[in-house]
Amino acid sequence: MSRIATFDLMLGTNGSGKSHILKQLLKINKRNLIIPPRLDNTWDNIPEINTENILNKVGYSDWDVFFRNSNNVELLKARQRFGYLLSQELFNFSGSRKIYIDDEGLFKIIVHPDYGFKRGGLFLDDFKDYIPSNKLPKFVHRMLSNRRFRELDIFAATHSPLFVPVRMFAFNPTLYLFKITDSFERAKDNFLKYDELVALQKIVNERAKSDPHYFKILE
Repeated sequence: MSRIATFDLMLGTNGSGKSHILKQLLKINKRNLIIPPRLDNTWDNIPEINTENILNKVGYSDWDVFFRNSNNVELLKARQRFGYLLSQELFNFSGSRKIYIDDEGLFKIIVHPDYGFKRGGLFLDDFKDYIPSNKLPKFVHRMLSNRRFRELDIFAATHSPLFVPVRMFAFNPTLYLFKITDSFERAKDNFLKYDELVALQKIVNERAKSDPHYFKILE
């Protein structure tokens, strides 16, 4: 585990090289949990923690039903049991594992402060499907603010700054800038180096015309 709790944020269009860089960063930690998009074959060689099997063990088969009713006592007990069984998987593996997310509720369990993933690298590849762009959920805020105490390095990637909740930038991520077609204007007030960022992105976009995997880092 690195001594400083890393938070790296990569922004770039499809095929710009984000996942390639993420794979290079696996070597930082002895344990890594990857949350990839289902249709991306980048992480095919990584063993999967099969959450569908755990869901079946607690007597359910439908994620939508499992997470939608918060007042049902039976469901609450089942979710507690699910969290316990998943925690055994998250605590005991070494090397790298992946989990597919089909519901924000599952992501909430994976990063839970008590039985969620700790002491390693958490890779959020294309996180727009489970972290809403319009508002940073409280549990994601807690994950980012407490990452040092949980010995958690976070490596996140998405296609556009429009998919990043504005408050996420308050945690001072190191930005990896690949080719993008959108603007940082929405989050302008959240960047102390906004003008430098815009100028750097212009350089990256221009260079990407001849080298699609070209990127720059802004710390």
